Amino acid sequence: MAKVVVSPLNPRGKKTRRAANRKDVKIKQLRDENGKLIRVFSLDANDSSFGSKLRYAFGKSVAKARRENKKRFGAPDRVLVHD
Repeated sequence: MAKVVVSPLNPRGKKTRRAANRKDVKIKQLRDENGKLIRVFSLDANDSSFGSKLRYAFGKSVAKARRENKKRFGAPDRVLVHD
């Protein structure tokens, strides 16, 4: 019979990677072809914490899209179809 071993995933004393925050990701404001200001996240692909920074930037982009959908359509996830 196999022996079952139970242990915490993050034992005390071991440090986990910290999540990225706003000051870790460079934010640039550019103008598109119509002259409207847009916000662009700038990441360094060779950074050791690229994954957490990418997750932060993606989360911010999704949150913005959900806010805009909520404003336009009344639902953050999809367009509601009224029959």
